[in-house]
Amino acid sequence: MNQRQPAADRTALVLTGGGARAAYQVGVLKAAAELLPKRAQNPFSIITGTSAGAINAVALGASANNFRLAVKKVERIWGNLHVEQVYRAGYFDLLGGLWRLFASLFHQGVGLRKPLAVLNSAPLAELLSRVIDFDIWAPARRCGRPRSWPRSGCP
Repeated sequence: MNQRQPAADRTALVLTGGGARAAYQVGVLKAAAELLPKRAQNPFSIITGTSAGAINAVALGASANNFRLAVKKVERIWGNLHVEQVYRAGYFDLLGGLWRLFASLFHQGVGLRKPLAVLNSAPLAELLSRVIDFDIWAPARRCGRPRSWPRSGCP
């Protein structure tokens, strides 16, 4: 049996990308959190984001049981963010990125396992793994219910 929420019970939060715009979202999220009771759950049943907005979306989803705490985590991420935590742009990093880009013109599949980019974004992956608890979604992933992340496990 397919149990879907009625449309009236689905409130979505769509977070745009664009670096600084995602940082500005923190102010709006803080204002929304202040309107809710202190220990309120995340009021959005659907959260999605693009690029930097996806960072906010994942951080909010990982602490869905306490919206204010989730917003504080997002605020902490952006308040302490430095460019060297997002990408490496040293000579060899740039050279390697340009080489992968050039090689992709001649060999299909270059970049499938390693995203094709000029800048090395490994520092961002390291930062996110430190500040976001991705293990919270493991039970839902195991039973194939990505829509329930992280609010419910397998039936």
